[in-house]
Amino acid sequence: MAYKAISADSHIVEPPHLWDKWLPPEFKKYAPKLVKDPEGGDAWQYGEGLPPAPIGLVAVKRGRKYTDPDYKWTGLKIDQMNQGAFYGEPRIKEQDEDGVDAEVLYSPVRAAMHFMSPGNNEIAIAGVQTYNNWLQKEFCAVNPKRLIGLALMPNAGIEASIAELKRTHAMGMKGVTIMAWPSGGMNLSPADDPFWAEAEKLGTNVSIHVRLSGKEGLKGGGGAGSLLNHSPTPLNPLVTMSTGAVADAPKLMAEMIFSGMFDRFPKLQIIFGEVNIGWIPEVLESMDDHYNRDRVWTKTNLQRMPSTYWRSNFAATFIIDKFGIRNRDLIGPETILWSTDYPHHRCDWLESQRIIREHMAGVPADEARAMCAGNAMRLYNLS
Repeated sequence: MAYKAISADSHIVEPPHLWDKWLPPEFKKYAPKLVKDPEGGDAWQYGEGLPPAPIGLVAVKRGRKYTDPDYKWTGLKIDQMNQGAFYGEPRIKEQDEDGVDAEVLYSPVRAAMHFMSPGNNEIAIAGVQTYNNWLQKEFCAVNPKRLIGLALMPNAGIEASIAELKRTHAMGMKGVTIMAWPSGGMNLSPADDPFWAEAEKLGTNVSIHVRLSGKEGLKGGGGAGSLLNHSPTPLNPLVTMSTGAVADAPKLMAEMIFSGMFDRFPKLQIIFGEVNIGWIPEVLESMDDHYNRDRVWTKTNLQRMPSTYWRSNFAATFIIDKFGIRNRDLIGPETILWSTDYPHHRCDWLESQRIIREHMAGVPADEARAMCAGNAMRLYNLS
Protein backbone atom coordinates (compact mmCIF):
# COMPACT_ATOMS: atom_id res chain seq x y z
CA MET A 1 0.00 0.00 0.00
CA ALA A 2 1.26 3.46 -0.89
CA TYR A 3 1.02 5.39 2.38
CA LYS A 4 1.17 9.18 2.20
CA ALA A 5 -0.42 10.21 5.51
CA ILE A 6 -0.32 8.02 8.61
CA SER A 7 -1.58 9.35 11.91
CA ALA A 8 0.82 7.83 14.44
CA ASP A 9 -1.39 8.75 17.41
CA SER A 10 -5.12 8.12 17.09
CA HIS A 11 -7.72 6.57 19.36
CA ILE A 12 -10.96 4.64 19.70
CA VAL A 13 -13.89 4.96 22.08
CA GLU A 14 -15.37 1.79 23.56
CA PRO A 15 -18.48 0.69 21.63
CA PRO A 16 -21.54 -0.27 23.70
CA HIS A 17 -21.09 -4.02 23.11
CA LEU A 18 -17.38 -4.34 23.90
CA TRP A 19 -17.50 -5.64 27.46
CA ASP A 20 -20.70 -7.68 27.05
CA LYS A 21 -19.32 -9.51 24.01
CA TRP A 22 -15.63 -9.86 24.83
CA LEU A 23 -15.17 -9.86 28.62
CA PRO A 24 -15.20 -13.38 30.17
CA PRO A 25 -18.43 -14.05 32.14
CA GLU A 26 -16.71 -14.29 35.53
CA PHE A 27 -15.46 -10.70 35.16
CA LYS A 28 -18.59 -9.04 33.79
CA LYS A 29 -19.49 -7.64 37.21
CA TYR A 30 -16.38 -5.46 36.93
CA ALA A 31 -17.27 -4.16 33.47
CA PRO A 32 -17.81 -0.44 32.88
CA LYS A 33 -21.47 0.49 32.46
CA LEU A 34 -22.97 2.71 29.78
CA VAL A 35 -25.01 5.37 31.60
CA LYS A 36 -26.24 8.92 31.09
CA ASP A 37 -24.28 12.02 32.00
CA PRO A 38 -25.94 14.95 33.87
CA GLU A 39 -27.24 16.39 30.59
CA GLY A 40 -28.59 13.15 29.15
CA GLY A 41 -25.62 12.30 26.97
CA ASP A 42 -23.96 8.89 26.90
CA ALA A 43 -21.18 8.20 29.37
CA TRP A 44 -19.18 5.30 30.74
CA GLN A 45 -19.25 4.67 34.46
CA TYR A 46 -15.98 3.12 35.56
CA GLY A 47 -16.98 1.72 38.93
CA GLU A 48 -19.80 1.99 41.44
CA GLY A 49 -20.18 5.40 43.05
CA LEU A 50 -17.95 7.18 40.53
CA PRO A 51 -19.34 10.02 38.41
CA PRO A 52 -20.05 9.18 34.77
CA ALA A 53 -17.27 9.80 32.26
CA PRO A 54 -18.91 11.56 29.28
CA ILE A 55 -17.86 11.11 25.66
CA GLY A 56 -18.48 14.58 24.25
CA LEU A 57 -14.82 15.46 23.71
CA VAL A 58 -13.38 12.02 22.96
CA ALA A 59 -15.45 11.59 19.82
CA VAL A 60 -16.05 13.82 16.80
CA LYS A 61 -19.48 15.08 15.85
CA ARG A 62 -19.77 15.86 12.17
CA GLY A 63 -20.12 19.57 11.52
CA ARG A 64 -19.44 20.65 15.10
CA LYS A 65 -17.22 23.70 15.58
CA TYR A 66 -15.14 24.82 18.55
CA THR A 67 -17.57 27.64 19.17
CA ASP A 68 -20.74 25.51 19.14
CA PRO A 69 -22.71 25.14 22.40
CA ASP A 70 -22.38 21.32 22.27
CA TYR A 71 -18.57 21.48 22.05
CA LYS A 72 -18.19 20.19 25.61
CA TRP A 73 -17.90 16.98 27.59
CA THR A 74 -21.57 16.42 28.39
CA GLY A 75 -24.84 15.99 26.53
CA LEU A 76 -23.62 14.05 23.48
CA LYS A 77 -24.90 10.58 22.57
CA ILE A 78 -23.09 7.79 20.76
CA ASP A 79 -25.45 7.85 17.78
CA GLN A 80 -24.71 11.57 17.28
CA MET A 81 -20.97 11.05 16.97
CA ASN A 82 -18.80 9.82 14.09
CA GLN A 83 -19.28 6.07 14.24
CA GLY A 84 -15.65 5.44 13.35
CA ALA A 85 -14.78 6.26 16.93
CA PHE A 86 -16.48 3.01 17.91
CA TYR A 87 -16.47 0.73 14.84
CA GLY A 88 -13.88 -0.22 12.24
CA GLU A 89 -15.97 -0.09 9.07
CA PRO A 90 -17.01 3.57 9.32
CA ARG A 91 -13.51 4.46 10.53
CA ILE A 92 -12.09 3.60 7.11
CA LYS A 93 -14.63 5.88 5.43
CA GLU A 94 -13.76 8.69 7.85
CA GLN A 95 -10.07 8.22 7.04
CA ASP A 96 -10.87 8.51 3.34
CA GLU A 97 -12.79 11.74 3.88
CA ASP A 98 -9.82 13.22 5.73
CA GLY A 99 -7.12 12.05 3.33
CA VAL A 100 -5.57 9.75 5.94
CA ASP A 101 -4.22 6.38 4.79
CA ALA A 102 -3.77 4.67 8.17
CA GLU A 103 -3.81 5.27 11.91
CA VAL A 104 -1.88 3.88 14.86
CA LEU A 105 -4.43 3.33 17.63
CA TYR A 106 -3.83 3.93 21.33
CA SER A 107 -6.05 2.55 24.10
CA PRO A 108 -8.78 4.51 25.92
CA VAL A 109 -7.09 5.71 29.09
CA ARG A 110 -10.17 5.80 31.27
CA ALA A 111 -11.12 2.18 30.58
CA ALA A 112 -7.54 1.02 31.08
CA MET A 113 -7.29 2.81 34.42
CA HIS A 114 -10.60 1.29 35.50
CA PHE A 115 -9.36 -2.27 35.18
CA MET A 116 -5.94 -1.56 36.62
CA SER A 117 -7.15 0.45 39.60
CA PRO A 118 -8.65 -2.13 41.99
CA GLY A 119 -5.28 -3.65 42.87
CA ASN A 120 -6.43 -7.06 41.67
CA ASN A 121 -4.04 -8.40 39.06
CA GLU A 122 -6.53 -10.99 37.81
CA ILE A 123 -9.06 -8.25 37.01
CA ALA A 124 -6.39 -6.08 35.38
CA ILE A 125 -5.21 -8.87 33.13
CA ALA A 126 -8.75 -9.89 32.15
CA GLY A 127 -9.76 -6.33 31.27
CA VAL A 128 -6.62 -5.61 29.30
CA GLN A 129 -6.76 -8.88 27.38
CA THR A 130 -10.41 -8.25 26.57
CA TYR A 131 -9.57 -4.84 25.13
CA ASN A 132 -6.62 -6.16 23.13
CA ASN A 133 -8.66 -9.05 21.73
CA TRP A 134 -11.49 -6.75 20.67
CA LEU A 135 -9.12 -4.20 19.12
CA GLN A 136 -7.15 -6.69 17.06
CA LYS A 137 -9.81 -9.26 16.22
CA GLU A 138 -12.77 -6.95 15.59
CA PHE A 139 -11.90 -3.27 15.12
CA CYS A 140 -8.56 -3.57 13.29
CA ALA A 141 -9.55 -6.77 11.47
CA VAL A 142 -11.69 -4.61 9.18
CA ASN A 143 -8.47 -3.47 7.46
CA PRO A 144 -5.19 -4.29 9.26
CA LYS A 145 -3.16 -2.21 6.79
CA ARG A 146 -5.04 0.94 7.77
CA LEU A 147 -5.95 0.24 11.40
CA ILE A 148 -2.80 -0.49 13.42
CA GLY A 149 -3.64 -1.30 17.01
CA LEU A 150 -1.18 -0.98 19.88
CA ALA A 151 -1.58 -3.62 22.59
CA LEU A 152 -2.12 -2.35 26.11
CA MET A 153 0.04 -3.85 28.85
CA PRO A 154 -1.74 -4.79 32.11
CA ASN A 155 0.41 -3.25 34.90
CA ALA A 156 0.08 -6.43 36.94
CA GLY A 157 3.76 -7.18 37.50
CA ILE A 158 6.67 -7.98 35.25
CA GLU A 159 5.61 -11.54 34.45
CA ALA A 160 2.13 -10.45 33.37
CA SER A 161 3.59 -7.64 31.25
CA ILE A 162 5.94 -10.01 29.45
CA ALA A 163 3.19 -12.60 28.95
CA GLU A 164 0.85 -10.05 27.35
CA LEU A 165 3.70 -8.67 25.26
CA LYS A 166 4.35 -12.14 23.85
CA ARG A 167 0.67 -12.97 23.43
CA THR A 168 -0.22 -9.82 21.51
CA HIS A 169 2.92 -10.03 19.39
CA ALA A 170 1.85 -13.52 18.36
CA MET A 171 -1.58 -12.05 17.51
CA GLY A 172 0.13 -9.75 15.01
CA MET A 173 -0.15 -6.47 16.90
CA LYS A 174 2.47 -3.97 15.75
CA GLY A 175 3.51 -2.47 19.08
CA VAL A 176 2.56 -2.04 22.73
CA THR A 177 1.73 0.84 25.01
CA ILE A 178 2.47 0.97 28.72
CA MET A 179 0.67 3.01 31.38
CA ALA A 180 3.25 2.26 34.07
CA TRP A 181 6.74 0.86 34.23
CA PRO A 182 6.47 -2.84 33.32
CA SER A 183 7.26 -4.10 36.83
CA GLY A 184 4.64 -1.75 38.33
CA GLY A 185 7.02 0.50 40.25
CA MET A 186 6.65 4.25 40.58
CA ASN A 187 10.16 4.71 39.16
CA LEU A 188 12.16 2.88 36.52
CA SER A 189 14.31 0.10 38.02
CA PRO A 190 16.34 -2.99 37.06
CA ALA A 191 13.17 -4.99 37.71
CA ASP A 192 11.87 -3.66 34.38
CA ASP A 193 14.81 -5.01 32.39
CA PRO A 194 13.25 -8.40 31.48
CA PHE A 195 10.43 -6.58 29.69
CA TRP A 196 12.82 -4.36 27.73
CA ALA A 197 14.87 -7.41 26.83
CA GLU A 198 11.82 -9.24 25.47
CA ALA A 199 10.59 -6.20 23.55
CA GLU A 200 14.03 -5.80 21.97
CA LYS A 201 14.14 -9.50 21.14
CA LEU A 202 10.73 -9.39 19.46
CA GLY A 203 11.44 -6.09 17.71
CA THR A 204 8.34 -4.56 19.35
CA ASN A 205 8.12 -0.80 19.83
CA VAL A 206 7.08 0.39 23.28
CA SER A 207 4.84 3.46 23.32
CA ILE A 208 4.05 5.87 26.14
CA HIS A 209 1.01 8.09 25.64
CA VAL A 210 1.71 11.42 27.39
CA ARG A 211 2.60 10.00 30.84
CA LEU A 212 2.91 6.99 33.14
CA SER A 213 1.33 6.15 36.49
CA GLY A 214 2.38 3.56 39.03
CA LYS A 215 -0.21 1.42 40.79
CA GLU A 216 -0.98 4.17 43.31
CA GLY A 217 -1.48 6.66 40.52
CA LEU A 218 -3.95 4.38 38.81
CA LYS A 219 -6.23 4.06 41.81
CA GLY A 220 -9.47 5.99 41.81
CA GLY A 221 -10.93 5.03 38.45
CA GLY A 222 -10.71 6.80 35.13
CA GLY A 223 -10.42 10.35 36.32
CA ALA A 224 -13.89 11.31 35.18
CA GLY A 225 -14.37 13.65 38.11
CA SER A 226 -11.57 15.92 37.01
CA LEU A 227 -13.16 16.22 33.58
CA LEU A 228 -16.28 17.72 35.08
CA ASN A 229 -14.45 19.92 37.63
CA HIS A 230 -16.10 18.53 40.75
CA SER A 231 -13.33 19.96 42.93
CA PRO A 232 -14.44 22.90 45.10
CA THR A 233 -11.55 24.91 43.65
CA PRO A 234 -11.20 23.43 40.15
CA LEU A 235 -8.17 24.07 38.00
CA ASN A 236 -8.96 25.58 34.64
CA PRO A 237 -8.76 22.60 32.22
CA LEU A 238 -6.77 24.78 29.83
CA VAL A 239 -3.81 24.57 32.21
CA THR A 240 -3.38 20.80 31.94
CA MET A 241 -4.57 20.52 28.34
CA SER A 242 -2.06 23.07 27.05
CA THR A 243 0.92 21.89 29.12
CA GLY A 244 0.27 18.19 29.82
CA ALA A 245 1.69 17.02 26.51
CA VAL A 246 5.17 18.21 27.43
CA ALA A 247 4.99 18.04 31.23
CA ASP A 248 6.01 14.41 31.72
CA ALA A 249 7.81 13.21 28.60
CA PRO A 250 11.10 15.05 29.30
CA LYS A 251 11.39 13.46 32.75
CA LEU A 252 10.56 10.00 31.40
CA MET A 253 13.11 10.35 28.61
CA ALA A 254 15.81 11.47 31.06
CA GLU A 255 14.93 8.69 33.47
CA MET A 256 15.34 6.08 30.75
CA ILE A 257 18.55 7.49 29.29
CA PHE A 258 20.32 8.07 32.61
CA SER A 259 19.36 4.55 33.76
CA GLY A 260 21.67 3.16 31.07
CA MET A 261 18.91 0.94 29.69
CA PHE A 262 19.82 1.74 26.10
CA ASP A 263 23.38 0.60 26.71
CA ARG A 264 21.88 -2.71 27.82
CA PHE A 265 19.20 -2.78 25.11
CA PRO A 266 20.59 -0.73 22.22
CA LYS A 267 17.88 -1.73 19.72
CA LEU A 268 14.93 -0.92 21.98
CA GLN A 269 12.59 1.70 20.48
CA ILE A 270 10.46 4.02 22.62
CA ILE A 271 7.72 6.12 21.01
CA PHE A 272 6.10 9.05 22.82
CA GLY A 273 2.51 9.73 21.76
CA GLU A 274 0.87 13.17 21.93
CA VAL A 275 3.84 14.99 23.42
CA ASN A 276 4.80 17.24 20.48
CA ILE A 277 8.47 17.78 19.64
CA GLY A 278 9.57 21.39 20.15
CA TRP A 279 10.88 20.69 23.68
CA ILE A 280 13.33 18.00 22.62
CA PRO A 281 16.46 20.05 21.68
CA GLU A 282 16.33 22.08 24.90
CA VAL A 283 16.04 18.98 27.10
CA LEU A 284 18.80 17.14 25.24
CA GLU A 285 21.16 20.09 25.67
CA SER A 286 20.33 20.29 29.37
CA MET A 287 20.92 16.57 29.82
CA ASP A 288 24.37 16.80 28.21
CA ASP A 289 25.30 19.81 30.34
CA HIS A 290 24.29 18.14 33.59
CA TYR A 291 25.91 14.86 32.62
CA ASN A 292 29.22 16.63 32.07
CA ARG A 293 28.97 18.43 35.42
CA ASP A 294 27.30 15.83 37.63
CA ARG A 295 28.00 12.33 36.34
CA VAL A 296 30.75 11.62 38.89
CA TRP A 297 28.88 12.35 42.11
CA THR A 298 25.64 10.83 40.75
CA LYS A 299 27.60 7.71 39.76
CA THR A 300 26.15 7.81 36.25
CA ASN A 301 28.23 6.22 33.54
CA LEU A 302 26.90 6.02 29.99
CA GLN A 303 28.63 4.70 26.91
CA ARG A 304 27.97 7.98 25.08
CA MET A 305 26.51 11.43 25.60
CA PRO A 306 22.88 11.47 26.71
CA SER A 307 21.61 13.47 23.74
CA THR A 308 22.77 10.85 21.25
CA TYR A 309 20.26 8.28 22.53
CA TRP A 310 17.35 10.31 21.22
CA ARG A 311 17.99 9.54 17.56
CA SER A 312 18.87 5.91 18.14
CA ASN A 313 16.11 4.92 20.55
CA PHE A 314 13.22 7.40 20.47
CA ALA A 315 10.52 8.92 18.32
CA ALA A 316 7.62 11.24 19.11
CA THR A 317 4.34 12.36 17.57
CA PHE A 318 3.12 15.90 17.06
CA ILE A 319 -0.34 17.32 16.37
CA ILE A 320 0.21 21.07 16.11
CA ASP A 321 3.88 22.02 16.47
CA LYS A 322 5.19 24.32 13.75
CA PHE A 323 7.99 25.42 16.07
CA GLY A 324 9.17 21.81 16.33
CA ILE A 325 9.09 21.30 12.58
CA ARG A 326 11.15 24.46 12.04
CA ASN A 327 13.77 22.99 14.39
CA ARG A 328 13.60 19.44 12.99
CA ASP A 329 17.31 19.44 12.18
CA LEU A 330 18.03 19.63 15.92
CA ILE A 331 15.61 16.80 16.62
CA GLY A 332 16.10 14.45 13.69
CA PRO A 333 13.38 14.25 11.02
CA GLU A 334 13.64 10.46 11.24
CA THR A 335 12.29 10.61 14.82
CA ILE A 336 9.20 12.75 14.09
CA LEU A 337 5.72 11.33 13.45
CA TRP A 338 2.67 13.29 12.31
CA SER A 339 -0.63 12.57 14.06
CA THR A 340 -4.22 13.75 14.29
CA ASP A 341 -5.36 12.48 17.74
CA TYR A 342 -8.59 11.44 16.00
CA PRO A 343 -11.33 11.28 17.24
CA HIS A 344 -10.41 13.28 20.35
CA HIS A 345 -11.25 16.96 20.55
CA ARG A 346 -7.79 18.17 19.49
CA CYS A 347 -8.14 16.63 16.05
CA ASP A 348 -9.03 18.70 12.99
CA TRP A 349 -10.97 16.05 11.11
CA LEU A 350 -11.52 16.92 7.44
CA GLU A 351 -8.66 19.44 7.73
CA SER A 352 -5.71 17.06 8.02
CA GLN A 353 -4.35 17.79 4.57
CA ARG A 354 -4.40 21.51 5.34
CA ILE A 355 -2.59 20.90 8.63
CA ILE A 356 0.05 18.86 6.80
CA ARG A 357 0.54 21.55 4.15
CA GLU A 358 0.94 24.27 6.76
CA HIS A 359 3.48 22.29 8.78
CA MET A 360 5.44 21.03 5.79
CA ALA A 361 5.68 24.32 3.91
CA GLY A 362 9.32 24.73 2.89
CA VAL A 363 10.30 21.27 4.17
CA PRO A 364 12.25 19.13 1.69
CA ALA A 365 9.99 16.51 0.10
CA ASP A 366 11.94 13.53 1.43
CA GLU A 367 11.75 14.83 5.01
CA ALA A 368 8.05 15.61 4.69
CA ARG A 369 7.34 12.10 3.39
CA ALA A 370 9.26 10.60 6.28
CA MET A 371 7.48 12.61 8.97
CA CYS A 372 4.01 12.16 7.47
CA ALA A 373 4.22 8.45 6.69
CA GLY A 374 7.67 6.95 6.10
CA ASN A 375 8.81 6.93 9.71
CA ALA A 376 5.60 5.22 10.84
CA MET A 377 5.97 2.66 8.05
CA ARG A 378 9.49 1.84 9.23
CA LEU A 379 8.74 1.78 12.96
CA TYR A 380 5.61 -0.33 12.61
CA ASN A 381 6.83 -2.48 9.73
CA LEU A 382 4.10 -1.45 7.34
CA SER A 383 4.19 -2.16 3.63
